[in-house]
Amino acid sequence: MKSSIPTSSVAPPSNAYASKRLNDLSVLHQSPRHVVAGLVGPIEVALDRPREGSALNGLVYVGHPHPLFGGTLDNKVAATLARTYAANGWLAIRPNFRGVGRSAGSHDAGHGEALDILHLIDTEAQWLRPLLGDALPEDCARALAGFSFGSFVVAQVACQLAER
Repeated sequence: MKSSIPTSSVAPPSNAYASKRLNDLSVLHQSPRHVVAGLVGPIEVALDRPREGSALNGLVYVGHPHPLFGGTLDNKVAATLARTYAANGWLAIRPNFRGVGRSAGSHDAGHGEALDILHLIDTEAQWLRPLLGDALPEDCARALAGFSFGSFVVAQVACQLAER
């Protein structure tokens, strides 16, 4: 599968109205959680969707801080990244890394966590399409973002995608 995820650093979309949009309660609701079959068991993901009726600009996978130091998909920086993307028309996917929340497995120093995000990307048709239906275009743009350890993990994902 040829990926369209850029291999360079990706910053949240810049938009003069982004902060105004972040105050819109339709964006700031509790993100729905789903459990997806993973390589070592379930992977818990939170989905931050663009406002209903908005065009989908792309998908972004957002990594969270180090799980051994309390990092989860609910980290305020990771959640803010996701909500900023959602406010700009992107579907943000925040997985809990191995051993966090309802995600199976144990911390794997970034290697297994990167494999889990690659698995989510490779199996989008099986787990994401049933949730989104026709709202997920085949040629949808994809990006990676993260904070702290999450940046380390998504950088590994970007390198592995570039080698494909």
